[in-house]
Order: sequence, then C-alpha cells, then structure tokens
Amino acid sequence: MQRILVLSGIFGVLTFGILFCKLWQLQVVQHEKLENKAITQQTREISSTANRGTIYDANGDILAISGSVQNVILSPRDVLATVKVDEKDEFGNARSETAIEAEKETKVQATYDLIADEMSEILGLDREDVMARLKKTKSAYEVLAEKVEDDVADQIRAFIDENDLEGCLYLTADSKRYYPYSTMASQVIGFVNKANEGAYGLEALYNLDLAGQDGKIITAKNASGTEMPSAYSSYTDAVDGYNVHTTIDATIQMYAEKTLEEGIQKFDVTNGGFCLVMDPDTGAVLAMASSPDYDLNDPNSIVASTQSAKLE
Repeated sequence: MQRILVLSGIFGVLTFGILFCKLWQLQVVQHEKLENKAITQQTREISSTANRGTIYDANGDILAISGSVQNVILSPRDVLATVKVDEKDEFGNARSETAIEAEKETKVQATYDLIADEMSEILGLDREDVMARLKKTKSAYEVLAEKVEDDVADQIRAFIDENDLEGCLYLTADSKRYYPYSTMASQVIGFVNKANEGAYGLEALYNLDLAGQDGKIITAKNASGTEMPSAYSSYTDAVDGYNVHTTIDATIQMYAEKTLEEGIQKFDVTNGGFCLVMDPDTGAVLAMASSPDYDLNDPNSIVASTQSAKLE
C-alpha cells in the first residue's frame, strides 16, 4: 500500500509539474503572442482618417482642400471563413469528408469568381491580380483600390449587400487632396503623397499643422467575420488639421503668371523664370510665380514630362 501511495505521489507531482510548465508557457511565455492572435481573430480595426486642413489665399479663396474618398479592402481569410457546407445530407445522414471538401471547394471557387469578376469590372483591375489576392488565405488586409470616389464606393457597397459579403470586402474612409486652380501657384502650394503627407511647398512646410490626427474604430466580429458592434466597440475620434491662410492673392498670382509667361515667350527664355510680387508696406508676398509649372492634381506628370523631354 505504501508503495502505491509513493507511486501515486510521484505521478501526481509529475502531472502537476507538466501542467504547471504548460500553463507557464501559455500564460507567461506566449502570453503576448496569443493575446495579439486573439485580438486579430476577434476584432476588426478600421482607421478613421482626419480631414487635412484647407489652404486659403488672402481673400479666403480655396487653394487646396480635401474631399472624402474610400479605400477598398479585401479580406481573403474572411472570404474563406464565410463559405459554409452542410455536414449532413437532406435526410440527416452524415456526409463523407470527400463530398464535404468537394462542395466547399466548389463554393469557394464560385465566390472567388464572383468577387474577381465584379471587382475587376467596377475598379478596372486585372482579374488575375484580384484572384491572386483572394488566394492569400492567411491575409486579412489586401488593398484593392485607394481613394475611390463616392459613385464607385456606392457600387461596391451595393455588391457587398447583395451578395452578403460583409467582412470579406469593406471600405475605409480616406481623403483626397483637390486643387481648384490646378497649375496656379503650383511651386508655392506643393502637393501631398499617397499617405496624405505634405511632399512639397506649403503642404510640406505646414504638414504637422495641416495633417491632423487619424482616429480608430475597433469592433468585435464573429467566426464568419460579421461585425458585432453591440458586443464590443471602441472609438477614437479623428482630429482635423488646422487651416492655413496665406498672403497670396489668387488674382494677382494669375496676373503674375501671365506676365511671366509672356516675358518668357517674348525673350525666348529656355530655362524658365521667376516673378515675385510683394506689398511694399508690409513685405507680404502677394504672388510668387515660377516657370515651368505643373498640375497640382496630377503631380506625377512632372516625371512623365521630364522623361519625355529626355527622350526627345
């Protein structure tokens, strides 16, 4: 009897030791990793983009302003999770694993085809590229398109609702910079990059003031990827950027640019020119014209025109 008690005690200590080591590994060693994994599986985080401040001229005319647009996001992992197959037939009998897998594969492919066809048509994307993204089944964040206008975003929303694809496809709010005067004062105003950060001119100089601070929306989701805001939600409001009022007068700026262009043509200037108009009493810059200029709404055209010039 004593021998049995001793052996029981030894096995008990060993079992407890193994359990303790496992619990230590899960709760201490792998705590952060498992916690992050659980958060990723159970919640969805969406950024709320802050509105970039507006740039005005001396008379209050808008030189640069931001408008609301949407980014189209695909979650291949959720697409796969939403495809369900009955494990029993119509008579209540268990189906074979082969039959279940075959049906699931067929349904998954049908969903892939549906999304690839529609997204390639609405967004003008290559169908094969969309299909390749769909097959990244471990990914939950594939950007299909950035900064799409409201009319396109409405088509995406309608497609999601009609086909019950909430969580598989979704839209995130973003902003796009617009320059009403196009090329006017382009060297002064500057432009923003894809991340809405000032890359040149006043946009870069006052970027911290104009940018604001993005917000965050975190919601719970179930196993199929459907959001459950009532279960858990966390909101951090976006803080809009400050507006910038310049001393530039749009009317004087246009006359300065016109005068500069006429002077360049008259004297056959090949390397461009510069024109500055200031208030003699205060020193305020009323106009600052440079040549050549570019379209602020399409700053990438600078590269294109430069390359074309080199080829010629």
